[in-house]
Parts: sequence; C-alpha cells; structure tokens
Amino acid sequence: MMKAARTACKTFGCAGLFTVMGHPQKASARPVAINANYLSIWFAQHWPEGEAEVTAFLSSAAKALGGREADLARYMGVSRPTLSSWKTRGAIPESHTTWFFDEFPYAVLSNTAPAPGDDLRHAGLIPVLHLLKATSFNPFGLPQEQLEDAAVELIQRHLPGLARLALFVQHQLRFEEWVGQDLERFTAEVLHGFLKVLSPRLLRGRAVSQ
Repeated sequence: MMKAARTACKTFGCAGLFTVMGHPQKASARPVAINANYLSIWFAQHWPEGEAEVTAFLSSAAKALGGREADLARYMGVSRPTLSSWKTRGAIPESHTTWFFDEFPYAVLSNTAPAPGDDLRHAGLIPVLHLLKATSFNPFGLPQEQLEDAAVELIQRHLPGLARLALFVQHQLRFEEWVGQDLERFTAEVLHGFLKVLSPRLLRGRAVSQ
C-alpha cells in the first residue's frame, strides 16, 4: 500500500505536506487550494496495491457506478479484459490513475437514477443523513438565497449517487482511520470533502459558496 500511495500521489500531484500510512510525504511544488486537491490526497492515501486490493477496489468502483464492471470499463474507456488484466497484475496503470479522482466521483454523483442494486433503506444512506445534518441540508454549498429553491431538488437528484459513493468510501477505509469514532459520521466527513471539490462542477456554473 505504501509504494502505491507514493506513486498515486506523484501522479495526482498532491499538494501540501500530509501523512500516508503515518509517514510524511513531500509536497508538490505547484501551489493549489487545499480543497481543490482533497480528492487526489484521499485517493493517494487509499490507492490499492496487489491483486486482492486492486480487485476489491475495482469491484467497489463498479458497484458505485451501477453494479457491473462493464459500467466501470465503459466510463473509463477500456475493455473488461483490460480490467481483468489489472487485477491479475495487481496494479492500475499510471495512465488511468487520475481518472479516479478527477472523473470517478463526478460520474457516480451524476448517475442520478437508482441502480438495480441500490437499497436506500439503509445501504449508504446513514452517512448521507449525517452529512445533511452537519451541513444544515446544504451539502453542495449553495448561497443562502438559493437554498429554498434548489436544496431539496439537488439532494433528491444526487441522493442515490451520494449513497453509493458513501459505500465506496467505507470499503476503502482502513480500520485504524476511524477506530474510536463513529464510522458513519467519519464517512460523512469524507463525503463533505469530496463535495467541496465537486460542487462547482455538479452545479454547472451556479454560484457556490466556499
């Protein structure tokens, strides 16, 4: 995991000095806003290494996008045999790593129709409810004057994707990250970090408070 995290961080251009597996990593020289790089940092810290981790990672990603590896392959522009080869080698090629922090979360949230495997009675829903409570039902950072008209519509539209993304996050978390804390609330904090990066794109030009 350590070697993979370093490779992913180098590829993603992680900004700032942060810790991966308890060891400080050198910052990129390119200055960026910390929230703009939250996804690259998170994926670098949770990047899979080895056949078992890569297989589980790709399976979780496929479920987040609708439940089938064919969906993941289609979004990435590769074939299913290509995904299988990554599992066998136990590594995702560097040329495809940035897709996961740049496009994957956006693709999950943009898939607004419930997938066949979605179960919004409980699976992934609890972290989303914590997220809504913590953000006063404004997880997308809408300006106050737009809340009444747009907040409920946005939450309804992206609820399935948020729940699937929450499950993906939980599948990647290491036990030591959240032990002693509430897993659902911890997941909600990660989702909030994701949305700070993704909201401007999701809102398609709508003014977003930072």
